[in-house]
Amino acid sequence: MSRLRRSAPFVAAACFVGAWALLHVSPYTHDVITDIPGYASYGDQMQLDSLPYRDFAVEYPPGALPVFVAPTFISGSSATFDYEPGKSPDLITSPDLHAYGEVFGWLMAACGLLALVGVASSRPPGWGLPFVVVSPLLIGSLAATRFDFWPAGLEALALAAFVRARHRLGFGLLGAAVTAKLYPLVLLPLAVVWTFRRRGAGELGRALGVGAAVVALVFLPFLALAPHGLGESLWGQISRPLQIESLAGAALMTFGHPHVYASHGSLSIDDVPGWSTASNLAGIAALVALWLAYALKPADRDRFVRYAAAAVAAFVAFDKVLSPQYLIWLVPLVPLVRGLRGALATVTLLVAFAFTIAYFPGHYFAFAGHQDRAWLVFVRDLVLVALVGVLGLPRLSRPGRGQARSS
Repeated sequence: MSRLRRSAPFVAAACFVGAWALLHVSPYTHDVITDIPGYASYGDQMQLDSLPYRDFAVEYPPGALPVFVAPTFISGSSATFDYEPGKSPDLITSPDLHAYGEVFGWLMAACGLLALVGVASSRPPGWGLPFVVVSPLLIGSLAATRFDFWPAGLEALALAAFVRARHRLGFGLLGAAVTAKLYPLVLLPLAVVWTFRRRGAGELGRALGVGAAVVALVFLPFLALAPHGLGESLWGQISRPLQIESLAGAALMTFGHPHVYASHGSLSIDDVPGWSTASNLAGIAALVALWLAYALKPADRDRFVRYAAAAVAAFVAFDKVLSPQYLIWLVPLVPLVRGLRGALATVTLLVAFAFTIAYFPGHYFAFAGHQDRAWLVFVRDLVLVALVGVLGLPRLSRPGRGQARSS
């Protein structure tokens, strides 16, 4: 039995690669909406010695840059294509761009394996590894055409380090995840409480120093050489308008007739500042409530991973931007939650994936242009709100006799 348990992660990794390979056959190759041309343009310009944020604008934080430029050293992509953010690109026909896309896709598979390692190292329930194994098939073409498995893999490794009492490593990996995409910041208050309760203020200070050093190492060179461009990139993420797939945006698309326009590389709704503000306030309120609920009760492993999953789910569900690839962030978190709550949360996430696949990518432009199937998007967003409730609300069942109470 112990030999079988030791071999399980290797079997899971092989099955994950097999599932990823299926993304190259029908139906996953139909109606692909990809961000790869944009990533390739970043990578090509960096390979030509242009400095990101100074010589050309970059939408993402500096920690995302390595996965954009790395495929260019193998694919030989030559920046001979055009890409306009917010527009649906044609099928990839350029040999160079096609090669870049293939390399990038398998690079994301490697990042997915990092997420698998993180989950396997965090003592998941029985369904944890199988869920991550089949996740490429639930996500579809988004898995290989977006870079979100990169921060998600770092996030999963950070959580595993925290669970295994490697606090400095945990903060270092969390800092790296933040430099790739800013959303893992929502885990910082939970990590601070976890380390303080487990190892005290001294270790917390040292671990925070490691995390801050990682962030500084990635950000400071660009802050020194291209402060204006870096600031514009960060502000661009904060100031984005209400996106059509967000909870508030999908409600307007379902029950109203909003004006949709292209902005910040996605499709947004014009002139609805009240809805955008309400969405932001709801998200902040949900996160603060989760952070306080975690801090007020014992800091055990199960509560830590549960509130980590709940915090990221709340950010996804209530943010004013909700691109479908954001569900990738939840893949290495939700399956870590044990018991009835964990099983219910995993099923809820499966339902959210099902509703996402029902409209994206095949019906996305009909939804954006004619509000076709808008109700699918709105229900998907409500399912994500339900996921926050499943993960964040107090105990689902009464504890048995002699069982400690904690929520």
